[in-house]
Amino acid sequence: MTWRSSDTILRTIGELAQDNISYASGQGKTYGFNTADKLNTLLVNALISTGELKETEEYDVDFDHQFLEAGKCDAKMTYKKFPGYRPGAHVIGDRIVYIESSDGNTNVRFHQADTHRRFFSLLESKGIRANRFRADCVSCPEEIVSEIEGHCRHFYIRANRCGSLNDDIFAFRGWKTEEINGIPFELNSILVEKWAGRCYRLVIQRQRRTNGELDLWEGGYTYRCILTNDYKSSRSDSAYCLKPHCGVRGWCAQDRQKSRFCCHD
Repeated sequence: MTWRSSDTILRTIGELAQDNISYASGQGKTYGFNTADKLNTLLVNALISTGELKETEEYDVDFDHQFLEAGKCDAKMTYKKFPGYRPGAHVIGDRIVYIESSDGNTNVRFHQADTHRRFFSLLESKGIRANRFRADCVSCPEEIVSEIEGHCRHFYIRANRCGSLNDDIFAFRGWKTEEINGIPFELNSILVEKWAGRCYRLVIQRQRRTNGELDLWEGGYTYRCILTNDYKSSRSDSAYCLKPHCGVRGWCAQDRQKSRFCCHD
């Protein structure tokens, strides 16, 4: 193996750099994004070359944002009260396959659909498709769900509860007790018209509070909801689809982003 000099390595890395693009909000504020097209293409090509990803295969994809602290001059103050950046990462298994960075003060929903569109476009150009797509509730707005739904077989997205659901949830019957990762949950599911003319399955998961305290709105349980276009899987399978997401997110996004993919200019 021939080792290149540090100057050659730095020059090559410099060739992969990309200027930021800017999006203006409805309030007239401008936020910077770095789509890192060259780096992301290199990353996917490297994963294919090493056999980590295979063309024509389908994979389960996780997506989430991380807030990374940084002391650089262009770092913006995040809602977590430190300056930094807000990259969004797509993960397959334990491998980051795509990442975009943005200003730390950018709302996590802002132009998120565009990020997914670029990710799916890159993956599909290599003959790779998404099987199941998992994300947190920040990916639940209609335009984001529409973009995701058009590129995967099934999606499982954590959904925020609305007032109308709160009124009905306590009247539900037929709760089924299941263990997920060794923790007992009660599960139910209904069909909901999330947006006009668009019906999806809502899997509702509740867990009894162990501290004995009663919540004003939830009583003796903690409720979580998952929006999905998977109408055939059991309630427990649909709920389980979102559980591994958190562990993968914490291990991959924090450790690997900090070391390799802080690509914001």
